[in-house]
Order: sequence, then structure tokens, then C-alpha cells
Amino acid sequence: MPVTTNTVRNSPLSNESKFIPDKPMEVATAITSHSNLENILNKDDLTTSLNDMEEALSIIHEELQNLSRYITSPHSFIFAGPRGYVLSVININTQMDIELGTSLDSSHIGHNAIGVAKETRKLSIVLGREHRSNLFRGYSCICTPIEVSNRIVGFLNLMFQQAEDITFAIPMMKQLSNNIEDRLLKFCSIYQKEKIFIMFNNYNMTPREKEIAYVWLKNLSCEEIASIHSISVHTVRTHVKRIYSKTNTFSKGEFFSKFKL
Repeated sequence: MPVTTNTVRNSPLSNESKFIPDKPMEVATAITSHSNLENILNKDDLTTSLNDMEEALSIIHEELQNLSRYITSPHSFIFAGPRGYVLSVININTQMDIELGTSLDSSHIGHNAIGVAKETRKLSIVLGREHRSNLFRGYSCICTPIEVSNRIVGFLNLMFQQAEDITFAIPMMKQLSNNIEDRLLKFCSIYQKEKIFIMFNNYNMTPREKEIAYVWLKNLSCEEIASIHSISVHTVRTHVKRIYSKTNTFSKGEFFSKFKL
């Protein structure tokens, strides 16, 4: 098979685009209760993992839809969670047959791009017969970690048929991971909270003060916060005063300016 080099149209990636490609895009979403493969999540664990990642997967799928607009060759994306279990498979004019919940950790399936990226926390490339598993030997893969606030969200793997020249995909995957990480931090509540709590760590706040400060940033009233945390309004106001003192702020406006969500 000749090596294909003209696989990407010259167009910039966009953080905000929600373009859905004309090419058929198949997203694996079915959850099965049995498998012949070893080292696979059970149905309950897989469902929990998918629910926990629902916001993140939505953003990732939007970015992949945008990127696939510019790739002319058949390709597949696999997204694995932080433990290396497959949570999403997207096929564009190809068919990568792998079950959701399958572990791609190198100790389970041998040398593969996701396993290497998981071990090194760096972009990795594994070509064709370098794979230990027959599942990947027909493909050349490039995988990038997705990381927010020093926390691994997962690993995104782009796959082409083995004879493809995938060097073009290195800067593309780096830009893709940056786009996804920026949007996760901006739009996913769990990562927003982690970022803010990291900032709060610089001000010697107690765990309760961090929780109060976080919902205060969401512009909840003292009464609403009291109801959420089952404490009195007076206690909320006392916490807010201590939070202002520790952060050297004197009003809600100043506090909002210092810790922007």
C-alpha cells in the first residue's frame, strides 16, 4: 500500500467550532454485559466511568468532529480514561472494533500508544507491527495525554492504516489536546472547582471555608449556602468574613475579581 501524505486540509483548528463532518462518524456508545476479552471493566464500573466523564466526553467529541473535517483519510479515535480503559471509539470511514471498557494498559495488552502515553504522560507514537496486540497491528497510532491542573483526564489516540505517514499529526494532536484542555477547564464544573481549590490552597483556608468560598463565587446568597451546607446564615457570614480576611479582600466584587471562574 503506498504511503499517503496528503491527509490533512490546511485549515486552523478552532476552540469554538461545533462543525459536524459530512463523513460518517460512528461513536461507540453501547455497553455490553459480557466480553471474551480479559481486563475489561464490568458493566456497572463502565457506566459509572461514562457518567463521571459525560461533560468531558461531550467536549472531546465536539473537538474531534471539528478536527475530522480536515483529515481526508479513514481514521479512528479512541479515548481512554485516566486508568487506560476505553470510554469512546469514533470511526471515520473505517471500523475499529474494540469494546468499551477494554484496558489498554501496557501490562494488559502489550506495547501500544495509549499504554506508552499513560506511562510517560507524553505524546507517543507506535507504528503497525510495533504493537504487541493483533488488535492494533494494522494501524499506526499517535496518542496524547489530556491533562487539566496536573490531573490526567485521559488519553486520546488517533489511528490510521499502517502505511499512512502520521508525522503530520504530531502538531495537530498537540493543538487538539490544548483545545480540549482549555475547554475542559472553562466549561466542566469539576475541573473549574479543582482549579479554584488549588488557588485557595495559597490562603490557608480550611476545607469548609473552601467549600463556602467556592459557592460564594457562584453568587449564591448566604441563605442558599446555609441551606446547602445545613448551617445557619450567621455561620455562613462568619465564614465569609474569615475568607475575606485570609484573601485580603473587602467585598464580594473584590473577591470575584481575585478568583474568576
